[in-house]
Amino acid sequence: MEETKNFDLGRDQEQEEKSSIDFQLIYSTLILNWKWFVLSLIVCLGLGYLYIRHARPQYQATAKVLIKDDDQRKNRGMGNSMIQNAANLGFISNSNGIDNEIEILSAQDLANQAVVDMKCYVNYYHKGTFRDQLVYKEQEVSVDLDLAHLKKLNAPIKLLIEKTGSQYQVTGSYYIPVDAFSYQKDPVKIEKTLAGLPASINTRVGTLYFTQNGKYALKDGESLKVIIVSPEMAAKGYTKALTVSQTSKTTTIAELVMKDEDPQRSIDYLRTLVNVYNRQANEDKNEISFRTEQFINSRLEKINTELGATEGSLEATKRQYKIVSPEATGALGYTNTDSYTQKLADMDMQIELLRSLQEYINDPSNKYQTLPSN
Repeated sequence: MEETKNFDLGRDQEQEEKSSIDFQLIYSTLILNWKWFVLSLIVCLGLGYLYIRHARPQYQATAKVLIKDDDQRKNRGMGNSMIQNAANLGFISNSNGIDNEIEILSAQDLANQAVVDMKCYVNYYHKGTFRDQLVYKEQEVSVDLDLAHLKKLNAPIKLLIEKTGSQYQVTGSYYIPVDAFSYQKDPVKIEKTLAGLPASINTRVGTLYFTQNGKYALKDGESLKVIIVSPEMAAKGYTKALTVSQTSKTTTIAELVMKDEDPQRSIDYLRTLVNVYNRQANEDKNEISFRTEQFINSRLEKINTELGATEGSLEATKRQYKIVSPEATGALGYTNTDSYTQKLADMDMQIELLRSLQEYINDPSNKYQTLPSN
């Protein structure tokens, strides 16, 4: 028993020696390698500063749009509804039309028009401690460029507006486009002094217009940074930040999710995008209605001319042969052929309609026009 106790005591001492912290070793390690610890601390703080300096907050805005299917789409989709219901084990699916509308809402063309309507191709910034602060709708000076020259930009125009007394000092640079995808290597500098607002500066990429933005005004010594890009370049960024999805397979509701560094701008963009979507849909419907009306009017004019000639010929025949009632005199002889004559007239009408459509399509002036709905 004594040997067992001695063995347990020795094992406990060994465990205590192993579990004890060697402070002397830790101290010597820190002292000998203090340079590496200081260097790692500086590197970590530097990386953290760079992240805070360049990283921008992201806010998310959500909107839902009800996609209404017209009767034509519903009738066209009835033939495939039974097959789709069988494939979905009897569950109703409305993914025929909404998939197309989701693609339209995510399209670049729609984003381009929304950016132009909001003038989001111009961004304004105030100088901050860690990073430049985005200014939306509260910029002191509004800068703009005409749309024709905006579309030709393939590099940003960077400006700095500083208030000195009652004057505005404008400095910056821009690149002259060579073609749609390249520009000159050396930038063109801008150094102008504006006595007041509104004012304009003529450049080789267009005329820049400067106006006072309502009640906001730069104070003496303050500055405003301005970056102008083409609507297409701005729309690409908004398209990447936008996500459009269907809320469920049994509905025709599209959910739009927009991420942006300014929450109010993301909300305004979604609202503008929906307005542009509705406006373009109405324009398409109006275009089809207008082309259909033109086609019907031209067809009615042609029919009216043909009917006038027919009525005149019939009247002349009546007078020549002194026929009082050709319907009564010819009813007995053509009783059995009335139905065939009617069918033949219907077929002639369809053939004439097809000929009119062919003439409309072959007309060079209608080469890129919308076809009328038949």
